[in-house]
Amino acid sequence: MGVAEISKNAAETVEAIHVETLTRLIDLTEEFKAGGASISSSQLCDAGYFCRRVERWADEMRKEAKARAEMIAREIAVRAARLVVESPDAETTVRGTHAIGIPDVKTAAAIPKVGSPEYAMLCDWLGIPAEAYETGAIRFHFNTVAQIVSDRAAAGQDAPPGITKTYSMFTCTFKARTTRVR
Repeated sequence: MGVAEISKNAAETVEAIHVETLTRLIDLTEEFKAGGASISSSQLCDAGYFCRRVERWADEMRKEAKARAEMIAREIAVRAARLVVESPDAETTVRGTHAIGIPDVKTAAAIPKVGSPEYAMLCDWLGIPAEAYETGAIRFHFNTVAQIVSDRAAAGQDAPPGITKTYSMFTCTFKARTTRVR
């Protein structure tokens, strides 16, 4: 069984479990609405426990799926980067049977440690008053700093002052195909 078939089977299984679980949760809700006062506290306790287990399971599944998608996205983007090095005009969009992958390589940066001279340099460059960053009222979001650094790199400019470490981030955006390949 190949990777595509394993992925498709896993997606179909999860979708079936999702539908079954939602059906049970809707049944639980309807039962509660119909006889809320007559349902014993011990039954409600078990129902609450079931809901918490479903929540944890779904969250764990989401985290695991996200990790696999990011791993696959990195590999597609690395392959695309290698292809462009070999042939600058090469098409890098990947077309699968069910999805299209659009690889991207961005320059990201390590955010300087709060309170460091590098942090002050970055804040000053951005025009943030010293009072704001010295008191901790301002914090940088990784994605925002990564976008600033990536935009500057794409324009052939240096990283902002205070940014001393940059690296490449290999990503890929997946979109469903509107027409399936047979």
